[in-house]
Amino acid sequence: LGGSGWQGLFVALNPGLLFAATHDLTEPLAAALIFAGLIAYLRGRIVLATVAFALLILSKEQFALIPAGVALWDLFRARRLKNAVILATSIVPAA
Repeated sequence: LGGSGWQGLFVALNPGLLFAATHDLTEPLAAALIFAGLIAYLRGRIVLATVAFALLILSKEQFALIPAGVALWDLFRARRLKNAVILATSIVPAA
């Protein structure tokens, strides 16, 4: 995404994520799915982003706000109704 590779250490060496990884909690998986969904969205791969966000919601239901926020952003800022509807379908697992 244009940054230095060293910036990834801020996430990888986060004490909360290290604790969660050593105790088999869902936060590392959720963080990976958030990043995968956002990177796929930024690269224009909406279906892959939708799959990543749907899996994210299955890991923790509180994260249903992330695809909803991305869909609203796509709807109001970029005015792309089709992409917003596709992204909004990733919220279905929370229902």
